[in-house]
Amino acid sequence: MVTEDTLLLVIDAGTSEVRVSLFDLSGGLRARSVRGYAMTFPAPGHVEIDPNLIWEAVVEAIRELEPDLHAVAAISVAAELGTIFLDSRDEPIGNALCWPDKRARKQSTQLAESLGASAVYATTGRILDPELPAVKLLWLRQVEPNLADLTRSMISIKDFLVFRLCGRLFTDEAHASYSMLFDVSKRRWADDIFAELGVDPDMLPAVRPATAEAGVVQKVASRLTGLREGTPVNVGGPDGTVGTVGAGLVRPGITVDLVGTADVIFHAISKPLLDPERRAVVNAHLVPEMWAIGGPTGTTGGMLARLSEVLGYGADADGLALLDTEAEEVVPGADGLVCLTSMAGDRFPDWDPTTKGVLFGLGLGHKRAHIARAALEGAAYVLRSALEVYEQLGLRVDEVRIVGGGAKSQVWTQLRADVCGVPMQPAVVHEATSLGAAVLAAVTIGAFPDIPTASDALSKTAASIASRPQESHAYRVLFRSYQQLRSELSPALRTWDRIQSDSEQIEEHKTR
Repeated sequence: MVTEDTLLLVIDAGTSEVRVSLFDLSGGLRARSVRGYAMTFPAPGHVEIDPNLIWEAVVEAIRELEPDLHAVAAISVAAELGTIFLDSRDEPIGNALCWPDKRARKQSTQLAESLGASAVYATTGRILDPELPAVKLLWLRQVEPNLADLTRSMISIKDFLVFRLCGRLFTDEAHASYSMLFDVSKRRWADDIFAELGVDPDMLPAVRPATAEAGVVQKVASRLTGLREGTPVNVGGPDGTVGTVGAGLVRPGITVDLVGTADVIFHAISKPLLDPERRAVVNAHLVPEMWAIGGPTGTTGGMLARLSEVLGYGADADGLALLDTEAEEVVPGADGLVCLTSMAGDRFPDWDPTTKGVLFGLGLGHKRAHIARAALEGAAYVLRSALEVYEQLGLRVDEVRIVGGGAKSQVWTQLRADVCGVPMQPAVVHEATSLGAAVLAAVTIGAFPDIPTASDALSKTAASIASRPQESHAYRVLFRSYQQLRSELSPALRTWDRIQSDSEQIEEHKTR
């Protein structure tokens, strides 16, 4: 029964921490608990996390919210992109392979040759990339055949957490879109790709709407977490896509930039639109009969966070405030210093797994404030590159709704408006993924008839921040220079990547 005391519990499992929050039906945040965990890097290009550590963090974070758990009417989960292989007992086989993991680059090339990159994109809306679950499955078969023989299911991190809560395996249409095994236009598993790859369709969970009830909290999960046994758990969705729901990406024509470790940039469309140059991915959105075009970028915010720690600002709020203050004192263009922000390969819109972070043009007169400014500009250039793809596809962007950690900063938001030449509208609630999950949970229990209505009621935005004419003019020139530099650096980065790969293979051979 829905009352004014009804609470929605949402789980947002990101790259470094899990946030468990309680929302009311007006979108008010009642309580929050955070627990951290760490990814591991067992070999160059390998990025993993123990899924059981995420589950343990979830349990601890939920426990901290007692005694409010008695009022929880529904639970919704969002999580970072990652691939988990399960055995016949539904236990993880090794660690989850996270989205920055690039171990399957060879297999990505093989699939481009055998299936055809254009044919894959035409069906799935995916750009072939090592992060895709289907590509990682091929890697498992070729490199770890014994583990592949034990594999019964391939699921996402979010699906794993839902399974731990309610004991049932389902996935949503957006997560299915990321797999490279989903027909994005028909919104169903792509039987022809299953057949060509020799994948048993039973390896993948059934696809259900994000707001559908996956199951209810089981006895074991109830005992561990303190949640009431029988509480509904919905299917949920990927953290970036759920975040766009929290930002209001619920009707065609809206553009959202979710700023985090990576940006997630999407434009809502009413029918599938494929990019002839295969720069933008196309997802079945969590809203029925709607799609999203764009995709996750490389490590935009991740580069800034890394530099903030290295430069001595720190990663806390005070440190980032100091970074803002110092960066704002530097002129546009950072006195000739340019930052390429993707430390683990580029994704939307450039898609180059060999890219690494670059500070270019460092001179004797540059101080740490110049590096901070260059990193902020580099992240904004990625957003502008995405908006230019939309323009070339005939999609009009009059404003960008900006949410996530970076949206808390007036400096970041103003700089993005200046670089892109369009207004930025910050969200009032910056943790858009948690709010988006609350939107899904509210629909699950029938408090609202659909996702757009629930989003309208729960999501709130602040006044738009317009671009400044003088700065915008400067960035039109600086952005073209950035594009030219990036284009000329790409061959060198690919050469360096090949050299590093050859060295790693030699060292690996020596240890055998």
